[in-house]
Amino acid sequence: TGGLPELGKMELERVNATGICAGGFGTNDLPSINITVKSSLFRIIQEFIQNSIKHSGCRQITICLHASDRAFCVTIEDDGKGFDMNMAPAEGIGLSNIRRRVKMLKGDYILKTGIDKGVKMRITIPLDQINS
Repeated sequence: TGGLPELGKMELERVNATGICAGGFGTNDLPSINITVKSSLFRIIQEFIQNSIKHSGCRQITICLHASDRAFCVTIEDDGKGFDMNMAPAEGIGLSNIRRRVKMLKGDYILKTGIDKGVKMRITIPLDQINS
C-alpha cells in the first residue's frame, strides 16, 4: 500500500485529475509510521481534501509531512473561501472525525480559517506514538 507520503501523493494526483484544483506536496525524511497511525492520518488527509473540494471553491490544496526529533507533523491547507469558525459548519461531521482521530493518536490539532482566508490545518503527533 505504500507509506504515508506515497498515499498523500496519490490522493493529490486524483485531485489534479479532476481539474477542479491543483495539489502540491512536500516532505522531509520521515521515520517509519505504524499502520494504525498511517491509516488515521491518511483518513484525515482524505477528509480534508474532500471538504476542500466540496465546500471551499479552492484552486490549490497543499500537504506537507514533516518530522522533527520530537514530533510528526501534517500540515494541509487550501486557498478556498474558508469559513467563520463560530458558525455551525465549523463543527461538521468531517472536522469532528478529524478531531477524534487526532485525539486517539494523542496529538494536537490546530485549524486556522476565516472568510476568504482558506483553511489551514496542522496536526502534531508525538514521535513515540507513531512507531510504537
